[in-house]
Amino acid sequence: MGLSHAGQDLSLLGKIKITDYQMIDQVQDKQTYKKVIAQEVEEVFPQAVITSRRIIPNVYEQAGAFKFEHGVLTVTTTKAHDFAAGTEIDLVTPEGRLSNIHVTEVKDAHTFTVAAESAPSKVFVYGKYVDDFKSVDYDALSMLNISATQELYRLVQELQKENAALQAENGALRTQSAGVESRLARLEAMLTGGAKGSVVGKVRFCPRSTQPPPEGGGLHPASLNLSQVGMHRHPNSDYLPPRWCFTRQLYEAA
Repeated sequence: MGLSHAGQDLSLLGKIKITDYQMIDQVQDKQTYKKVIAQEVEEVFPQAVITSRRIIPNVYEQAGAFKFEHGVLTVTTTKAHDFAAGTEIDLVTPEGRLSNIHVTEVKDAHTFTVAAESAPSKVFVYGKYVDDFKSVDYDALSMLNISATQELYRLVQELQKENAALQAENGALRTQSAGVESRLARLEAMLTGGAKGSVVGKVRFCPRSTQPPPEGGGLHPASLNLSQVGMHRHPNSDYLPPRWCFTRQLYEAA
């Protein structure tokens, strides 16, 4: 005993089926219901089902034939009546309802007899009384629903916290990605001769050529990713084929 297990209640609530149905007795009740079936609820949540003695309209039809003799009314139905000797039943006649009368004899699956004081003009066989009539305690279902809803609320709160944490993590990753992109942009600016900062080094090349390189170093800035060119003759060019060298300074991007 104690607090109900909300997680189990949520799982239990998911097993209960909702059904659209109408009553067999359309004279008394023609409404369409969206509810639960007691026998189905009993399989998963028996605490919400009440068992009692009550009449059920298991025949619910006009008698196909009937005969009254010496205080005995013999009734024949089209459908099987499912009565036994001693079964308590209700018959409806224009002269009045014969309630809680007992079957005195069952002749076959469609014919039975009851005691009567007079001959009726018509006979409508309503049904029999049962000791295991099932009805639903909707208060119990409401409490189950409240407990399950509380569990859903708890789960939603957890998901919201997880979502907030993921959003924060995503924000941190975005910031980190922006930093990486900024560094890449600075490197690209440095390598493509963009904005200049402090000098970080020099590069010197001496191609094997008898002609001086063209203006600007003879190489495309994008291919060497250098910034500034200076040219001079190779010191050994007096003894070897003429060679021209050039240097470029490398700048840190601003």
